[in-house]
Amino acid sequence: MGKIIYTYVKYIDRTRFNVDVASLNSENGNVPFYYEDFKKICNNVYLLDKKNYFKRFGQWRSILKSKKYDIVHVHLEEASSLYLLLALIYKVPVRIAHCHITTIPDLFSFKGFKRLLLPLLYCVTTHKYSCGIEAGKRLWGKRDFVVMTNAIECEKFRFNQETRTLIREKLGIEDNVFVLGTVGRLHTQKNPFFIVDILGSLYKQNHKVQLIWAGDGPMRSEIEDVISAKGLSDNVHLLGNRPDIGSLLMAMDVFILPSLYEGLPIVGVEAQASGIPCLFSDKITDEIRLSDNCIFLPINNPHEWAIYIGKMKRHTDQRVDEKISSTIYNISNAVKKLQNEYISYVV
Repeated sequence: MGKIIYTYVKYIDRTRFNVDVASLNSENGNVPFYYEDFKKICNNVYLLDKKNYFKRFGQWRSILKSKKYDIVHVHLEEASSLYLLLALIYKVPVRIAHCHITTIPDLFSFKGFKRLLLPLLYCVTTHKYSCGIEAGKRLWGKRDFVVMTNAIECEKFRFNQETRTLIREKLGIEDNVFVLGTVGRLHTQKNPFFIVDILGSLYKQNHKVQLIWAGDGPMRSEIEDVISAKGLSDNVHLLGNRPDIGSLLMAMDVFILPSLYEGLPIVGVEAQASGIPCLFSDKITDEIRLSDNCIFLPINNPHEWAIYIGKMKRHTDQRVDEKISSTIYNISNAVKKLQNEYISYVV
């Protein structure tokens, strides 16, 4: 989510908009991944306490009290209601809540808490936003909402053979090795053990297969243990959080995202912009289909995924630019739309 917000803020017209960003600290108390980047392009960047709710909302109250904002745009699903309630109290006229997921995690207490927040959310929100149609329906139902796409900087993802060769050399991957790839937080949502099982199934077919895995998260040590137990440590590149996702995608032959739930994953847009064949979980909205180069599969059989990947391998040298740059998923187009909407709300 931080990446999406950063891309919009980077391209917004700074002669017309002053932008402050407030973010939660990361899980270990350190600054978020994009914190230093935001500091370079924002008027102010505020860090809110992740663990202590009372402290966090005290910090949020102080921000609203010290500034006179025209617009507050919150990206926290149902929990946006709590932040927008304070924005209402401090008389912010435009209060936007933004939905990024199509499914609430299947935890009764979590779902129950979010449902309790819905009436408040509807009361304190002036404008309803979503990353896509399906995510919007989940949160807003039949209520009118605005789609703000998970737009990307298309040029960063246009395939380049020299970049592909360079990344593979840096990772010690030979030309004749087949590279599976994924990008995502090391978290249950991304179905990480299923990814390891897919790699294991591929490895049985062909030992010359490796996995590039960009992302970090709370399950890293567990995932490393499973990879080691399956004897795949030499076949996996766990790269952590990386700023060069576009370059990494070029080094891959097939991209997979077997998530348990998503909104409209930005990395799926990026992978298609790179021309890479994609396999997505059928839990991901079909709205992500921006090219003919992707397949949706159920997440009940990793061997089935390996079979499809095997069929796709022969096409990996045909890295076609899918002209996503002409769509609303190009940040240059998307930010103009958002700017016009913001201006219409405050005039």
